[in-house]
Amino acid sequence: VLNMTTKNPRDSQGGSLRLTGGELSTFNADFRWAAELAKGWFFKLIANSRNHDDFYVSRMGAAEYSRPCEFTGDTNCLPQEAVPLGREDDEILSVGLRLDKYIGDTSFLTIEGGNATSEGPLVQTGLGRVQLIDADRPWGRINYFHPRWNVLVTYNKRDAPEQLALSSGTNFVLDSTNYGVELQGNWEFGEGGLFVVGGYFGNEEVDTLDPKTGRQTLMFEPADVDTSAVFAQFDWSFGDSVRLVVAGRYDDSDLHDSQFSPKAALVYSVNSKNTFRFTYNEAFQVPNYSEFFLNANAAPPADLTILNDLICRPFGLDCGLGITPVLALGNNSLDIEEVQSFEVGYSGILGADTLLTLDYWVGESDKFITDLIPNLGTPLG
Repeated sequence: VLNMTTKNPRDSQGGSLRLTGGELSTFNADFRWAAELAKGWFFKLIANSRNHDDFYVSRMGAAEYSRPCEFTGDTNCLPQEAVPLGREDDEILSVGLRLDKYIGDTSFLTIEGGNATSEGPLVQTGLGRVQLIDADRPWGRINYFHPRWNVLVTYNKRDAPEQLALSSGTNFVLDSTNYGVELQGNWEFGEGGLFVVGGYFGNEEVDTLDPKTGRQTLMFEPADVDTSAVFAQFDWSFGDSVRLVVAGRYDDSDLHDSQFSPKAALVYSVNSKNTFRFTYNEAFQVPNYSEFFLNANAAPPADLTILNDLICRPFGLDCGLGITPVLALGNNSLDIEEVQSFEVGYSGILGADTLLTLDYWVGESDKFITDLIPNLGTPLG
């Protein structure tokens, strides 16, 4: 779990401006300003700009490094690319605005949103290098916090009409929209008890249609997926020595069968300086959209006419082998990856200034999903 927390405008008022310049035609600008708007209302504005050339170079006819071949015996099998770079510099812009409204002494409402644009960055994918020629990422969130309750609504979108696949020369389009709603509550009881319960619902739409060709560029067809979950956690302290944590989550999705993920932990404190802990976890990972639904050009089309002439025509047949697409394909029959782990650990303070930790961890992954089949140095990849 990754939890990112930014500074509240109320606790970080003021502004800053940073300008950076250097080699590779670098010029970066970062701006931030936070202040109070009215009683109980605070805002923060952030803007960033990145402009620079990059280290990547074209791989048409040459490459910046060598890779030994696996089968052919040649000295360099770094895959050559079908098209040159779309551009040789990067422009990345982002802006965000946050508003906080404090309600009483303990609650507050946050409304936040922004947009980021990328032109030029190069990313490595299973299909080879892809250059982001035009990609926009608008986003937003609304969060209401109360000591007993938290409600979070999120939205983010990717609008990328131009992404150049250098290995095939294909334009990859990727438009996606995500939103989610999560509710969480907690209650303390007894002397050392805590109960947390919550629920989540989200929707994701992915479309890779290129309006210029009228065809999907990365998937067989558009995807529209609903995901929901409920979760709970129970904490209880047995005196000062033993603490028990039991948790579970139930997930349901259009992409997979329903799943239950239990977790448990027991912490035993011999004294204030020596602690033992035991944990057990079950989890799962859903195949991503590429692993499920990928249907994309992996290389320029191959001419298989010679196979048609050698194999089919001697028998008076025409197998239709000619200019044939070279595709990377997903597998919509994939099952989820399953993970089980168990850990035993010890932490102790020895003397005045020595901390000792010992951990034994065992993890097992089932139904592991590989990457795309790698390029083997053949003409087709």
